Amino acid sequence: MEREMWQQSSTPDPVNLSYRISSLEYPIHNSSNYTSSAFSTSFLRQNDLYQQQYNCIFLCMVLLLPTLCYSNNYVSRTAYYTTPDGMGIPTGACGYGENGKDVNNGEVCAASKRLYKNGAACGACYQVRCKDKGLCSDEGTKVVVTDTGEGHGTDFILSYRAYAKLAKQPNMAQQLFAKGVVEVEYRRVSCKYGNLMLKIHEHSKYPHYLAIVVMNQGGATDILAVQVSFYHINKEETKEWISMRRVYGAVFDLSSPPSGELNVRFLTSAGAETKWVQSDKAVIPAEWKAGLLYIHSALLDMKIQVLSHISGATW
Repeated sequence: MEREMWQQSSTPDPVNLSYRISSLEYPIHNSSNYTSSAFSTSFLRQNDLYQQQYNCIFLCMVLLLPTLCYSNNYVSRTAYYTTPDGMGIPTGACGYGENGKDVNNGEVCAASKRLYKNGAACGACYQVRCKDKGLCSDEGTKVVVTDTGEGHGTDFILSYRAYAKLAKQPNMAQQLFAKGVVEVEYRRVSCKYGNLMLKIHEHSKYPHYLAIVVMNQGGATDILAVQVSFYHINKEETKEWISMRRVYGAVFDLSSPPSGELNVRFLTSAGAETKWVQSDKAVIPAEWKAGLLYIHSALLDMKIQVLSHISGATW
């Protein structure tokens, strides 16, 4: 799959950066009118993050969007896509690269636009189960959002491996594959990882341009914004926090970042609740390098109570 990511001069200018995905390569089964940033030509542009936050809260109250309202299960449809190994793809819109292919043992998904929320839901975990009691397991499967895409009436496009896990028995999976699209119930659930990780994106140019990929955020939270600050050993000293721009998915960037060790903080959202989360220690070293991973000690695991009741059944 060919992919054009950022077109930039020797001196990166974030205003001119863009994200593009090439045309469909991996087949989507029985999902008409499917569109996805991982499979179709599109440009993702960053909206004002704080305006997006207020819009999401408003939509939650009006439309009861599932990723913001954690009190019920939701009903939708899901299809699946195939890859040579049945795993995810390294070119998903979240920007995870190879990690987006292997995370959660390849049980990943592309989420509809309303769930994807311009990348704020990258890394979100959903429990999905199909509704055909003769073919579908009671538990279903947990999937991680690594991409965005949708077909006719679907909220998820699952990887082949994840779709197979919907079956009650392994030998029943082929019957689900034959259907192509199935009715499902789903709910947002807490992700369980180790420490939050930041990857310095390969397009970073030390020391003039910093781009990071946020990975392994735990809990049931969305990341609305990211800020960096020069790390002060004296905690009483006032910090100047500088906002990074969401380029696409889970990728944030900043031209002319502060020199020295950097601290990072995240504006997280769990339903209507938002709060800043940060580490007490420096996260990014003074001489950071493109391609390296750094572990953030602040785990994003705001606990959300999920009530699960559909037609009187407890899931």
